[in-house]
Amino acid sequence: MEQFELMWLEVDSNDPAALLELKKSTRIPICSGGFLSTAKAFDPFLNMRAMDIVNVEVAGCGLTEARRIATLAETRELNITPYNAGSHLLTFMTSQLCAIRTECQNHGYGY
Repeated sequence: MEQFELMWLEVDSNDPAALLELKKSTRIPICSGGFLSTAKAFDPFLNMRAMDIVNVEVAGCGLTEARRIATLAETRELNITPYNAGSHLLTFMTSQLCAIRTECQNHGYGY
């Protein structure tokens, strides 16, 4: 897959050690976390640096918790990419998150 020069590979795992092992095995940046919904749930992944890019599902955690997760990512110098697979309201919420966070790399939209 490295030959295709992907921006990132999105992989979700409940096991931060397994995700870290995958991250170490490739040069492709690993994006993960879309299934996690609290800063506390992200903490072990971020402490192990098991991902290169933090995927925040704003609909699943809400804007306030998404800001907390973004702050955790910022303290570890990691970019975030908020994901929106919902409504126009969620588009505004994810856009607001990107507007207030300097480490926002991308704004995913899946319709």
